[in-house]
Amino acid sequence: KALEQMEMDHEKLEKELDRTLELFKQLEFEKKLDESIQKTEELIKDQEELIEESGDKKNAEEELGEKQEELNEELESLQDELKELSQMNEELEEPNDLSDEAGEKAEEASEKMEEASDELSDGNRKKGKDKQEGAKEKLEEMQESLSQFQEQMAQDQQAENLEDMRQLLENIVDLSH
Repeated sequence: KALEQMEMDHEKLEKELDRTLELFKQLEFEKKLDESIQKTEELIKDQEELIEESGDKKNAEEELGEKQEELNEELESLQDELKELSQMNEELEEPNDLSDEAGEKAEEASEKMEEASDELSDGNRKKGKDKQEGAKEKLEEMQESLSQFQEQMAQDQQAENLEDMRQLLENIVDLSH
């Protein structure tokens, strides 16, 4: 009898540990998502500043091209983080409904940045600035995609919490009879 009780306690503890680990993984995922959104917002701001600098004739095209290249490197680093985010999601017992849209927008933004850098380095300020505008637009779409996903996740969590609360109240009512 005591042995059975110990085995049941052990199983309960194991389930509780699994649940805690899963919760921790989900929190890590949410933290990484939040960081990715912040980094995307910073990139948008930096791209806006560079567009302004490109509009100022005092700034040399060569230098602007180099700055654009640096921004593109930051975006590539963010793309790696998005891949890591996707990997973290796959490792969850119940993966979130994360689409590839943000990654695709990041890819498109990176291409535009590359083109902008090339145009600026070739002395084509106007074409370069147009490509920069395109890159900024893609970054904004990427940020929008990540933010919408984050909101949806929060709504899903809220619905789940409500369901848990309803179940709990039902159990209390059943116990009181």
